[in-house]
Amino acid sequence: MSYLYRREWKEKCVTLSQIAEWTKNGKYRARVEAARGLREIPMEGGMTSGPMVADELPRVMPAKGAQGQYTGLVLLSFPVNEGVETLERLRRTVNLWEQTVLSFIGAEGRSLEVIVAYRLTGGALPAGEQGGGLPAGASQATLFQQYAYKRAAEFALASTGFKPVEVAHDGSESFRISYDEQVYYHPEAKPIEMAQPTEPLTDESAQIVGKPVEVQLDTEVLPGYTRREMDATKFNFICRELANGKEMDEDEYLMTLAAECRKAGVDKELAIKDTIAMGLFFKKDVLVRSAFNAAYEKHPLGRKNPVERSLMHQQLLEEFLRRRYMFRRNSVTGDLEYQEKHRYALWWKPLTEEARNDINNAAIEEGIKVWPKDLERVLVSEHTDTYDPVREWLDGLPAWDGRDRLGELADRVRTQTSGWRDNFKIWMRAMVSQWRAGRDAMYGAQMVLMLVGGQGTRKSTFMRMLLPRELMPFYIDRIDFANRKEALRALSRFLLINIDEYDQVSKAQTAFLPPSVPPPTRWSR
Repeated sequence: MSYLYRREWKEKCVTLSQIAEWTKNGKYRARVEAARGLREIPMEGGMTSGPMVADELPRVMPAKGAQGQYTGLVLLSFPVNEGVETLERLRRTVNLWEQTVLSFIGAEGRSLEVIVAYRLTGGALPAGEQGGGLPAGASQATLFQQYAYKRAAEFALASTGFKPVEVAHDGSESFRISYDEQVYYHPEAKPIEMAQPTEPLTDESAQIVGKPVEVQLDTEVLPGYTRREMDATKFNFICRELANGKEMDEDEYLMTLAAECRKAGVDKELAIKDTIAMGLFFKKDVLVRSAFNAAYEKHPLGRKNPVERSLMHQQLLEEFLRRRYMFRRNSVTGDLEYQEKHRYALWWKPLTEEARNDINNAAIEEGIKVWPKDLERVLVSEHTDTYDPVREWLDGLPAWDGRDRLGELADRVRTQTSGWRDNFKIWMRAMVSQWRAGRDAMYGAQMVLMLVGGQGTRKSTFMRMLLPRELMPFYIDRIDFANRKEALRALSRFLLINIDEYDQVSKAQTAFLPPSVPPPTRWSR
């Protein structure tokens, strides 16, 4: 366990039973409740709560035991923003697993921390780190942990529908000590046995847990169609082509229809029945059968497909994308994101040009003739779901209990500036309102928050605290104002922009910023 003592991080070995006991009895209850915003505690700089308190809670690395020995314990951290009921439902599901050793609500109250055990086949553990050098066993333990995490994460996703957060999965992953009277501890949990991996973990080298049976793609059959349904479709296309062609008498039309059905490989009996059902040849069974028998008997079935190739490959491409990928459009950044199904990566990634090329090549390998423009036409359409990370996080918050948390947050700043508390609350509400309104807003937020203080007074730390961990990818504190295009792009892509050292930016470079800049707030510790 790592813990902060007199501004220094120290380490000591603790057991899971101790952690379970501390979590249940509330050894760090005051700090945990402060991290959850339920109370304030004294810290350097005054009374405080929230992420700053959480950052100083003791951390535990379950994969590392005494003298750095590998333990085989895998940490899964599930973020849950849908409320207490969803969190408890997830907890009940996880506690039913035979492999769950420990589970509890995370320090900030918005996650479930789960520990499962892994072992080598036979019950032993890979050799861990020993001493200060790099022993041969260290790489074995690291590889084992990577594969174990990957298997555990995929099983968790399939079992619960919740994705664990991305971690380094190299043994350094950790959790903060928490407080949870309902902590689940099962020391007799059954470890999952796994053979020792021999190569680094990649999408290609990793065995896919629960991998579905590979679909053998038939490029001559539309996705979801049976062979009989495809034959009926071909028959309909042939009839349409003949109707749009030259005029023919009844006998010529029948013989041409029979010949074209034979060339397309349409089942003879299906073609006969469908032809008889047509008004032109209704109840003329002998005539129709004699024509088709003559066309089919002397020649083998052909493979001509009357269905337009563009339609075939368009449908095949859409089926391929649904089967192997998930896509969404991030409404904040405007970018497309994707995730491969049944693969090692369990998180969303930007759909870069390189990723587009990889998807295009994968489709070609399955026999689908596709060009990049075809892929773009499918993805950049209304069929791609829109994902709003801001709205999703805000809508997942519990109902407001009436507590003035914005005022409490403003009070952390020690200042003599009059009106600071009220102005900060207005600015914060205007900023969040702008997030929700997005491009539909009639008016934009015109206030700019400016903090002035000496080095080390945690101005930047305070600004980072204003965004939750889930929205931190939309925080930035580095903008090149000399590049107007990039600066304007940042204004539309990020939720909170911290302009550090504002006095060093020229007025010419910031002329396009909102005009109503309030008097600076003097900051003191």
